[in-house]
Amino acid sequence: MPQLQDLLAVAVEAMQDRKAVNIISLDLSNVDEASTNIFLICHGTSSTHINGIAKNIEKTLWEQLGERPNHTEGKQGGHWRLLDYFTLVIHVFNEEKRKFYNLEGLWSDANRKEYPTL
Repeated sequence: MPQLQDLLAVAVEAMQDRKAVNIISLDLSNVDEASTNIFLICHGTSSTHINGIAKNIEKTLWEQLGERPNHTEGKQGGHWRLLDYFTLVIHVFNEEKRKFYNLEGLWSDANRKEYPTL
């Protein structure tokens, strides 16, 4: 079973490979109310871009680490995709939905790390 940091690193690379925008992780491991260890968040520029990012994350985590998500949401709408890997929950939004849900603000007590958009 891969370590959490391996999941995170491979997921970030998969996001960067598909030109995801404003990639950040929120370390929730010390937040009592949190149901996971890390949120990994980014956004795409269109529904096609969002779905492409999410598909690449799923494909890459499966090929490199043999991991499939426990649960997914948002395949139909094109505004937001969620990939739940238990200890790592990945959110791929469009910019409008990302601002609306404001996970970064909601979990502002989490340790935040930003990753470059390539």
